[in-house]
Amino acid sequence: MANDKPKNIISVADLDDIAENPDPITIALKDGTKITFPDVYDMPLEEAEDFFRELTRGMNTGIMTPALKKWLPEEDYKALIKAFPTVRRLGPVIERVMAKYEAQWGSEGEGRASTS
Repeated sequence: MANDKPKNIISVADLDDIAENPDPITIALKDGTKITFPDVYDMPLEEAEDFFRELTRGMNTGIMTPALKKWLPEEDYKALIKAFPTVRRLGPVIERVMAKYEAQWGSEGEGRASTS
């Protein structure tokens, strides 16, 4: 059987064409500051895993600051918390950002997100 060819080969050559998200979500604050929420899927793998772990924990406990600190650059995090200093004010902002990204990523249990 020396001439047998493996049957379970998957080509990944086309994956080299997958680019980072060129249009991450940005929100403009009243003072003109812009906060960019990077696309988590463009983060290095372990950073993204840490973020998702903190996000899941935050969704279960209501403690979101650890996830936000992993997600946002420090200056953006500070500006966000200054502009939305309470859970009541910050919650809807994060919900809108997450809804927008879930439209791209898909949400847990709903299969894969659209690639278009």
